[in-house]
Amino acid sequence: MKQLKNINDYEAKQIFLSVVATDRENLNIILKLSNQSDLDIDYYVVLQSNPIYEGSYDFIQTRLNLNINWKLFLT
Repeated sequence: MKQLKNINDYEAKQIFLSVVATDRENLNIILKLSNQSDLDIDYYVVLQSNPIYEGSYDFIQTRLNLNINWKLFLT
């Protein structure tokens, strides 16, 4: 996750459809690999499916200590 902000290749960024935050400690990354229209994607169904990869990292800022959990989904 931290490395994504450093990607300068626009084509690489296009495959990431969105990051859906269910709350401030849980992020869901949706990776678009199909040619399916964005309007045809049911995000609820995608987020209810099993992620292909998941992990976590610690985020510390001033007095805020969070353990960010993330999941990677494909469309």
